[in-house]
Amino acid sequence: MSEVIKMYEFLKTLPPELRERFEADIMKAELEEEINHLIKTLKPGFGGKSTSKELDEYADEVYES
Repeated sequence: MSEVIKMYEFLKTLPPELRERFEADIMKAELEEEINHLIKTLKPGFGGKSTSKELDEYADEVYES
C-alpha cells in the first residue's frame, strides 16, 4: 500500500482505477508544492525574494570559486 493511500484513508474504498487516479493527482500536487518551495528557496534569485545585496553576494561567491 502506498504512502498516499495511508495518508488518505478514503482512497481504500474506491475502485482500483479511481484510486490510482486520485493517488497520482495527490502525488502530483504534493510534488508541485515541493518544487514551488524549492524554486523560491534555491539560489540564484532566491525565488524573486532576494535583495540586490544578496544577489551581489551570491555573484561574488560564484566568481570567486
